[in-house]
Amino acid sequence: MANASTIGRGTVVRGSVRGDGDLDIHGRVEGSVELGGELLIGEAALIKSDVSARRVVVRGAVAGSVSGHESVVLESGARVVGDLHAPSIGIRPGALVRGNVSTGGPAPARAAARAHPAGRAVAPAREAPAASSGRRRPAAGRRRGCQGQLRDPRRVAGARGPGEAASPGPARNTKRDEGPAPPKGRAVTHARERLVALLTARSFEKKRVTLASGRESDFFIDCKQAVLTAEGHALVGELMFRALEAFPACDAVAGVELGGCPLASAVSLVSFQEGRPIDALYVRKEAKDHGSKRLVEGDKSLAAGARVVMLEDVITTGASTLKAVEKLRAAGATVIGVIALVDRLEGGADAIRADGLALVSICTRRDFIPD
Repeated sequence: MANASTIGRGTVVRGSVRGDGDLDIHGRVEGSVELGGELLIGEAALIKSDVSARRVVVRGAVAGSVSGHESVVLESGARVVGDLHAPSIGIRPGALVRGNVSTGGPAPARAAARAHPAGRAVAPAREAPAASSGRRRPAAGRRRGCQGQLRDPRRVAGARGPGEAASPGPARNTKRDEGPAPPKGRAVTHARERLVALLTARSFEKKRVTLASGRESDFFIDCKQAVLTAEGHALVGELMFRALEAFPACDAVAGVELGGCPLASAVSLVSFQEGRPIDALYVRKEAKDHGSKRLVEGDKSLAAGARVVMLEDVITTGASTLKAVEKLRAAGATVIGVIALVDRLEGGADAIRADGLALVSICTRRDFIPD
């Protein structure tokens, strides 16, 4: 759509979007979208309510239903949690629809009209930059690399409220061994503080132990003691799901046996609740000697070349993480990064980055033992 208006990547619209023209969305819209023209939902976009337009092309995620007055096309990688309805519907291989699909008749009443009573204006909680008119850059040739710095899940970097200055961009972390900074923002910061408190109370111990790497240490962090609580599941699911924003879009998250498995399940659950379903995988240390003899559980949803982010509870030397990465690669996956719940700052981060993988750590040793 050469002359379409654009809601750019990194923009957050708190309310609904309505108009008669064409629109490309590459950011996040928390209300409904109702257009008289054509709508493109880019691969990085998330619409958290219903969508209605003359023609709709979906490459990203919609947490509601999608209605097209003429047609709806879901391209590979698209995710729709609600229903689809249009006289003409195309669903490409690799797209996902959780609801019902109906075609052949006129589109139902517009989503926004159903969601809001007639005559009642929908006011966004916070203003976002106005959609700008201009030519959309062609999809071909666009690089999708690691963003490096995590975005605020409540306001993605780049969105500005009234009177706010433009963001100077992500700050570079000068502590090379810690990688990108943990998630920011009031809600996420509170969740992280609560997780550190829970890990300190249930998982951290000052004692002499021999680690899985063979090294001796004067402290031990058994993350499972905190993660396996109900609150722990909720906290790690939220924080690690938000941490995925530091990477290109992924198709699955993988947990290393044993500590990483509940992490993967928690993130997968939150992803579905957020309208961007991401499947979970479990990577075994050794193949079973019976039954399927699989090394990777959940691999039926693992297409060749699927993009996977590895989740680890604790990183020391990085050796066990890299072994699991090789198992995923052997299964046909493309591992694009690693998220660690706790980095002990003992060289594991450097080893992982030396393998060409980006690393995000939610917590580090310094959260429990200050320098």
